Amino acid sequence: MSATPFDYNGDGFSDVFWFNTNTSQNLIWNMVNNQFNSQQVVAGNPVPDAAVSISGDFNGNGTTDVFQWHFNGQTNNLLFSNDQVATTVPLPTTLPATGWRPEISGDFNGDGRSDILWHNFTTNANVVWFFNSNGQFSSQTVLPSSTTDWAPLASGDFNGNGTDDILWHDLVTNANEIWTMSGGQFVSQTTLPSTGGGGGWTFAGVGDFNADGTDDILWHNFNTSDNVAWQINNSQFVQQATLPDTAGTWALPRVGNFDSDPTSEIFWHNETASGGTVVWNLSNLNFVNQVTGPNATFLPWLDLHQAGFQV
Repeated sequence: MSATPFDYNGDGFSDVFWFNTNTSQNLIWNMVNNQFNSQQVVAGNPVPDAAVSISGDFNGNGTTDVFQWHFNGQTNNLLFSNDQVATTVPLPTTLPATGWRPEISGDFNGDGRSDILWHNFTTNANVVWFFNSNGQFSSQTVLPSSTTDWAPLASGDFNGNGTDDILWHDLVTNANEIWTMSGGQFVSQTTLPSTGGGGGWTFAGVGDFNADGTDDILWHNFNTSDNVAWQINNSQFVQQATLPDTAGTWALPRVGNFDSDPTSEIFWHNETASGGTVVWNLSNLNFVNQVTGPNATFLPWLDLHQAGFQV
């Protein structure tokens, strides 16, 4: 299982990665104990840079990095240190015309380094790229092919064995399932409830919302502004917890570890001119309280995660 998500300075707390739509500037908010602590301008403005960007700890040093796949087929690992790109590691070229696209990161072999799951939208084939301690490509393994219309949403340790598994979603029927992984290999699949029944539900994040060592799943409904957390145990759905509604102006949230306790928190950004931010504290899948942070004017400031970038 990988280190703290979105931790670009390696202090053990998740951070927030911003993009300025006017200047293309990247800015990282360093968070400590659910509070804004400081901010750093990221030299070179590396995201989005006309690329698919996916965060993960690709060299296993406890700091979040960024994998990028450019639309000319070039791939790189941007290795971060203290909120800056310290090293750019070139990776094998993968041309878009081949049908392959990188979808998610996760530690699928339990070596403490994030890997990349590639999905082929032409053939439905799936492969995982593994990396060494320098962030270089080391090997790949082939996973079973998936059925048409299924797409990987996220990774998480859904059975508590220290290895990330894969959450899949059927884009037509809204069915959901988990692929359990071990040693970089597919082990089994488990069916979860569907997210149909009225529509509007969007995957919003993975985190451990009850501190049991197993990741759970957050869903947000853009039609009703409802939020629910699914408790997962041994890759099985256990129960659903209803969280407070959010007004329609609150964007897709960012799930991370913004304080020092073992329970994941939820960061929200309001897509109004005021650009308010809050962090929700949870305990045993239930909302406890919220911590109000600084405003980040929308627009031009955009939390890249709410825009669909996995950083």
